[in-house]
Amino acid sequence: MPARTGRRVDHNGHSLIEIEVRCGECGAPTGLVDGATIHPRRADLAHLRFYACGCGAYVGVHAGTLQPLGTPAGPATRAARTAVHRVFDPLWRDRADASRAVARRDAYRWLADRLGIRFEDCHIGMMDRPMAERARAACMRGQAARSMRRIDATPANVIG
Repeated sequence: MPARTGRRVDHNGHSLIEIEVRCGECGAPTGLVDGATIHPRRADLAHLRFYACGCGAYVGVHAGTLQPLGTPAGPATRAARTAVHRVFDPLWRDRADASRAVARRDAYRWLADRLGIRFEDCHIGMMDRPMAERARAACMRGQAARSMRRIDATPANVIG
């Protein structure tokens, strides 16, 4: 009987061994580095792992795994993704009618529909800069529509 080599995935199916990750900016293979390499002035991040490319793009990994959180990205793409999260996350985090997991899944399904892409392909961490900019615009329209529904539902706005 062969010796057990240990688990290769965690309970969510995320990799516990280094995998090949291609850069989202230039397409080159990346390497696994520690947080001190990416953020040398942030001692609190030194223990984290990242996939980094020679072009300067990088991406973090899911906690306790070596599964990337998305595709490695440069500063402009990371900024665009962060901007999407600022408007996207409130769309699902504020829902009281569903669990966080259900609310988040539903929000990604909504976003995929607005972007005209498959739900399975809709993840902010996988978006390039142009797609992230489109996603942010869609989310901003979604927030505006949501705000209008809240205003229209208040008793003061009921036309008698």
